[in-house]
Amino acid sequence: MTSVHLLPPTPTPSGPDKMPNPLVQYRPLHPTFGAEAVADFSSITPALITEIKSGLAKVPFNPRRAGISLLLAHELPPPELGGDTEFADTRSAYDALSEDRKAEIKDWVVCNSQLNCRRNANIDDNGRLNPLLDTDEFDPMKHRFGKHKLVQTHEPSGRTNLYIAAHAHHVEGMPLKEGQKQLHDLLMHAGKPEFTFRVQWKEVGDLVVWDNTCTLHRSVPGQYAGKYKRDLRRTTVHDMSSQAWGLNGEGATWRSGLD
Repeated sequence: MTSVHLLPPTPTPSGPDKMPNPLVQYRPLHPTFGAEAVADFSSITPALITEIKSGLAKVPFNPRRAGISLLLAHELPPPELGGDTEFADTRSAYDALSEDRKAEIKDWVVCNSQLNCRRNANIDDNGRLNPLLDTDEFDPMKHRFGKHKLVQTHEPSGRTNLYIAAHAHHVEGMPLKEGQKQLHDLLMHAGKPEFTFRVQWKEVGDLVVWDNTCTLHRSVPGQYAGKYKRDLRRTTVHDMSSQAWGLNGEGATWRSGLD
């Protein structure tokens, strides 16, 4: 598994408790986050969703990162109304960097937090944070970070990889604002069209499988919102590579934003 794989339609049992779980027998499932969801997302705009949802499945914020994901279509809007999923290859994104840039970032350690996404998704057009999230409970600096090297070797393919996601909060040892700008620039670079592939969901039972350790993904806003359901269900397993635990200590049990 080194990229995105598209599979033909798969029979899908009906009901929320009927999602097939084909990997449970031979790989440990990634646990749910266990945190209570924030209900008020009125400040989210389609443009903001497009920007921040690049790479939300990597799960670099917990001690052990995510590996393979399967995304199964249970209910889809009419295809002409959008709802596609876009994927980016972060190995190709790394390859396209200049040699000077590669040398600059080769030793960076990225500190990741799921709260970073929650807060960024709740900033309005005037730059104001939703008051519900303006508390210590949702402040990334008040919680542990999942730490991973930015530049890694993707073991299945042997290629050098840019391991970055929208959860990236800052660069260890770098001034906060400077590190955040650097990470934002790299994330936007990884999302360029030349590194991306768009999946157009055709019918119920469509299944996409990808490797989170070298792939970003994001949903593409469409005109279906508020009119039709878009029900896609994901199964994710832990990464099994030698880099799965990053710099967090093998066997650690804490969860980002929960401890």
